[in-house]
Amino acid sequence: MAALNAQNRRMQKLISLGITYPVWLFDPDEPPWPRKLASLLPGSRPAQVTGFLPWHWEYGTDLRTHDDPLPVGPRTKPLKDLSPIDNLLARLHYDDGFSADTFRIIFANSEVPGGRESIDLADWIWDVNMTGYIKSNRIIRIERRWDKVGFWDREKGIELFNGQDGDHTTSYGFASLVKNDADLVFATGVTPKDEGEGLRRAEFELLGDESNESEICRGIVYPRRYHGPGDHGIVLRRGPKFLLNERLLIGTALEGRDWKDVERYRQGEMRYPLV
Repeated sequence: MAALNAQNRRMQKLISLGITYPVWLFDPDEPPWPRKLASLLPGSRPAQVTGFLPWHWEYGTDLRTHDDPLPVGPRTKPLKDLSPIDNLLARLHYDDGFSADTFRIIFANSEVPGGRESIDLADWIWDVNMTGYIKSNRIIRIERRWDKVGFWDREKGIELFNGQDGDHTTSYGFASLVKNDADLVFATGVTPKDEGEGLRRAEFELLGDESNESEICRGIVYPRRYHGPGDHGIVLRRGPKFLLNERLLIGTALEGRDWKDVERYRQGEMRYPLV
C-alpha cells in the first residue's frame, strides 16, 4: 500500500512540473559509489548538466543551484568580475551557439508588484528605437527557462556563460529515457516507497560519441539513489584489497582499473562521466 501511494505521489510531482512520460532523466555520478553498469537502462548516454552544484555527503549525492539553500558543507564564492551585460547580450544575440528559446531575462520594473519583470530572450527588443526596448542597466538576471537555473546574476555574482565557475557547477553522469514509473525507480535507484519530492526540471547535454552527436535535452533530475545503512562508499585509506572497496567496484567502469583512477574518481577530480 505504501509503495502504491508513493507511486501516485511521484506521478503527481511530475504532473506539477508539467512532465509526462517518456522523459529524459539525468542521474549524476557519485564519487563514493561508482555506478553499477547493470543499473543503466538500455540506450543510456553519458551526459553533463551545467548550473547545478554537485554536493556529495555521507549518504548520497545531491544537486543544488545557486538559488537553493545550501546545507552546511558546500561553499560557493561569488564571482567579482562579471562580464559587462552589453557584451553578454551581444553574444546571446549574434552567437549561433546560443538558442533564443533557452534563456529568460529578469529586469527591474518599478511599475509592477515586486519591482521585477521577465521576458524570454526570443522576445527581447534589440532596436533602441522600437517600442518596448529595455535598457541593459535594468537587467538583474539571465536564467535558463526550463529549470530556472541562473547563468548571470548581478546581485549574486553568478556567471556561467564563460565557464569561470565550471568546475563547481557542472555535474557529470548518465541520462536515460524513462518511459514509466518502473523505469524511473530503476534508473534513479530510489526505493519504491520514495515519494519523489526532490524531482525537479533540468536541462542537460547528452554527450557525443562515435555513434551519436551531442544534443541538448530538457528533462528531470532526481539524485536520491538509496544506499544501505552504514554504507559510506569507497574508503580510500583502506586501499584496493579492502573487501568493501572490492565489492563496490565489481560491475562498474572502474573494475580492474588502476587504483589511481579510483582515487581520482572518489576525490571528484574526473571532469567527465565515468564510462
